Amino acid sequence: MEISLKQGIRGVNTYLFRSPYYQIGCVQQYRPFEHGHQQHLFNVAAGEHAQLQYFINHPGEPAFSGQNRPSYWAGNGTMPAIYQYRNLAVLIFNIDEEELVHAIHAYLPLERLNALHQSAHHLLFSCDDAYVSTYFSEPFSITESGANRKREVISKGLVHAVVVRCAGKSEFGSFAQFITDQTSQAYVFDREKFAFTCTDSRWGLLEVTSGQLMVNRQQISFDYPKTVAIQTGEFEHA
Repeated sequence: MEISLKQGIRGVNTYLFRSPYYQIGCVQQYRPFEHGHQQHLFNVAAGEHAQLQYFINHPGEPAFSGQNRPSYWAGNGTMPAIYQYRNLAVLIFNIDEEELVHAIHAYLPLERLNALHQSAHHLLFSCDDAYVSTYFSEPFSITESGANRKREVISKGLVHAVVVRCAGKSEFGSFAQFITDQTSQAYVFDREKFAFTCTDSRWGLLEVTSGQLMVNRQQISFDYPKTVAIQTGEFEHA
């Protein structure tokens, strides 16, 4: 199921892709690379009861228990450019040097996972029959101490490309097959132009360039209607 809607006086284009195993949603291309707000722009809910909440943001302050808005976990210091196509999302971060935190992070409570696989640039996990892959253009690490122990993934630097791909057991027969598929993908990131290219095994060629997403050479529009648009049926096996 796909749900899209333009909301609010600023005309914010919101998008949600939902399957029986997960849902992944975002705000498409909302004021990218500007100083942010406390609202989230991207989220994944996975598992039979959507018990796993997973999101990625740029911390607005360095203190975990601070009072700023945006704060450590709420919102973004510098907002990313987000391009979502069905169950695949590309997030481009270009963090202002004046920001207090020069890193991005993900909220991922490990105790809710059934399996976890990681390499230098890939983090993959399963929750019930939902599979999620995240590619980080920069190296990442899992926090092992303090209040965020085993629930935070940090990737340092000002410029990042992040790819989040969701899937269900019906698309890949096993988590091992999903790992093989995702880690064999080729990713090309131009840090100067903030351009990104990858070839997904299901959707084909995806190209991101300066506010535009092309899928197999066709431009994807993020200009949604002001009334809810819902598409169902053909995507439920995803």
